[in-house]
Amino acid sequence: MEIKINNDGDFSTINVFGEIDLNNSNELRIKLNDELNSGKSLKLNLAEVTYIDSSGVSCLVEATQISKKNNTEFSIIALSESVKKVLELAYLDKILPIK
Repeated sequence: MEIKINNDGDFSTINVFGEIDLNNSNELRIKLNDELNSGKSLKLNLAEVTYIDSSGVSCLVEATQISKKNNTEFSIIALSESVKKVLELAYLDKILPIK
């Protein structure tokens, strides 16, 4: 997994590439938490993610909860087909802030 963060004024975009799994999901969790706790709006781009497991999905749910708690805007702006299928199977596409 590779993570690139772009800061643009009042919001940040986290772009993720590759696989999100148990071996690296904590890295994503830390990046999401840091950005959400900075007070900036956050966009998460998952268009280039080839695989996501339950630990990665947990990061998305946790980020959504943190954004609500902090009253910070958070959105997932793009999904790869593999991520979209996983979220749809878990019915999380209905509750996560996917744009």
